[in-house]
Order: sequence, then structure tokens, then C-alpha cells
Amino acid sequence: MILGRVRDHSPRVRLTLPGPRGPVDVEFVVDTGFEGELALPPSLLRQMDAAFWESRYVLMPNGQEERHAVYEVSLNWDDEPRPTEVLVLDGNPLLGMLLIDGNHLHVEATEGGEILIEPL
Repeated sequence: MILGRVRDHSPRVRLTLPGPRGPVDVEFVVDTGFEGELALPPSLLRQMDAAFWESRYVLMPNGQEERHAVYEVSLNWDDEPRPTEVLVLDGNPLLGMLLIDGNHLHVEATEGGEILIEPL
């Protein structure tokens, strides 16, 4: 189970990712419009213990296709290690629907509201 809160009108959760100097806590915006697993800006990715996977074209919200690097990290998800794709993208760290798939997402859509992600 993952808990979070709505802050600045966005549902947010904290996840711990592996870093070369130890675990790194990152606050992610839960983005149901993002079809991937995770997205991180380059500045945060440099703090992670991540392996380059590939470069691919991604359809952006503005309808344009852009080429972006994809890395892989081992994420502890539901108390199990899970290989997770991380798209390198400027902006807020994002948690997308591919990672949430198979879970119940509950959002109290008000400032300070509770976020809950738990297995179905």
C-alpha cells in the first residue's frame, strides 16, 4: 500500500529509488494521463542507480512525438522488487498508469486529501 496527499491540486506520493550513495526519496505526481511507469527529470535521474535501456519516440501531450531516453531501476513496489522503466522528461517526477495497473487508486480530490494505491 502506498499513501500520499493532494498538494498544489495534484495527487502526490513518495517512492524510494535506489541511488549509488543509498536510497533516494522522490515525490511523484500521480498522472493518469501518463501511460508509462515513471518519469524523472535529468537532474534527479543522475542521483539514481539506473541503467540505460533505450531511446524511443514518445507521444507528448501537445501531440508531438519526441525522442527520449529510457532507463531501468529496481523499485520496491508492494514489498517486491520490480524492474521499472524511467522516462527522462523535464518537469515534475511522474508516476503513470502502467505502474498503477492492477491496483486500486483512491484520490480525495481536495487540498490535503488522501491518496491510496493498493492491490486489487
